[in-house]
Formats: sequence, structure tokens, C-alpha cells
Amino acid sequence: KREALGSLRQRLERDSRRFRFHSEPSVRRISQTEWSLTLSGDGIDSRTRHLMERLFEEAWSDARRRFRLEWSNETLSSLFRFILEPEAGGRAYVSRIDSLVHLFPRGTSDTFQHEMGHVLGFKDNYYTVWAPGACSYREEGNEADIMSNGGTGRVLDTHWDQLDRQYPVAPPRVPLR
Repeated sequence: KREALGSLRQRLERDSRRFRFHSEPSVRRISQTEWSLTLSGDGIDSRTRHLMERLFEEAWSDARRRFRLEWSNETLSSLFRFILEPEAGGRAYVSRIDSLVHLFPRGTSDTFQHEMGHVLGFKDNYYTVWAPGACSYREEGNEADIMSNGGTGRVLDTHWDQLDRQYPVAPPRVPLR
């Protein structure tokens, strides 16, 4: 019994690390209401960059707060890069291990906006549950949450609260005398 409890505790600790918010070093807090995210622009033409900026800022900004997307041409392994996978129909995902955003042909702007939430540090907010009546699994989540449903969801106040906690405003610098 003690061994089973120890195993359960280890599993719960591993899951809690897996599902917690991951601060992203390339996020910078500019002001009380503005953040920026720097990504690798390697291999991305200016027209595509502008489109990605518009889509990102459209989702991750509101009347009171704004996220800006910035690009670096330096080949820093710490900056997220984009990979367009060749086969259509795959499921987009973000790999924090190698700082890659994997996108697939026919992916939607909603998917891009959701995946950028992962880059910012958010985890998925949907769950696979057993539906006994249908004798199958299905996904459930909050239709209003971008990290639960990229198609209908948006950035919620809870997301902004998390961003405030994770990326606080830097205190003003006091000049040395």
C-alpha cells in the first residue's frame, strides 16, 4: 500500500511539473500594459512575418493590453523557430526542448494563435474524458478559452493575470551616485 501511494505521489508531482506555466525567456515586459515576444525570423520572409505579427497581436491583445511580436535574425537556439511540416493534416505542436513550433499545411490562424499561447508558457486547457454512453473518449474544455479551443476561444482575464505574475514590470532603475 505504501509503495502504491509513493508511486501515485511521484506521478502527481511529475504531472504538476508538466502542466504548470513555463516562463519564456524571450518574453519581455515593456510596460504595465505591454509585452513583447522575440522569435527567430530565420527563413521567414517579411510578408509572412507581417501576417504572423498581425495574427498574434490580434489574439494576444485587447483594449487594455498588448503583446508585440518581434523578430531576430540571430541564430540563437533559445529563440523559438517555426517548422512547416510537409504532410497535411498533422496536429500542430510546440516543442520546448528544441524551441520549435511545428505547423502543418492547412492549419488555421486559430491554431497558430493557440500554439503561440504555448510559446508564451501556457499549457493546453482541455482534457480527454471517457464518455460511457458513446463508449469512447472525447475532448472537453472551455469554449471561451484560447488554450482550450483555438477555434472559438480567446485570451481571457485569467491569461492576463498569469502573464502579470510571470512577467512583472521591472522596477525603475535608480542611477548610481
